[in-house]
Amino acid sequence: MVGPRPEVCRYVDLENPLWQKVLESRPGITDPVTLRLRNEEEFLSSCEGDLETFYVSTLQPYKLLGYTQYLQHRSWRSDINVLLETVCGVLFKARAAPPRLEEIVGVVKEYRGWKEKDLLLRHERAKARHETGTLRRL
Repeated sequence: MVGPRPEVCRYVDLENPLWQKVLESRPGITDPVTLRLRNEEEFLSSCEGDLETFYVSTLQPYKLLGYTQYLQHRSWRSDINVLLETVCGVLFKARAAPPRLEEIVGVVKEYRGWKEKDLLLRHERAKARHETGTLRRL
């Protein structure tokens, strides 16, 4: 019952390692991200500009990061907690405040910055291994 909500197929990047992790898990009807964004349509209607571009470039990465973070720390206790929070969220609609646009954008920017640093680090490591391998052959 608890797990990442399924995404529309055209928005899924099968090459992305985060998507691969999410797709390995069983989908559910509720999860922490869905609880925070339970009024997603209302949130999107308050955004300016092209909504699909905003969804693909900002909101979807935010959701994807939330899914993977939850999956990394998932336990039976966390699943029970999500189920209880879901019931409370249905009964008491104003219980949990949705994320602000600034929070969503900040999380995605931080991830993109980390991702770029990680790619540069991987490139440097591969380059060093290549150079070391070349030196060993000489």
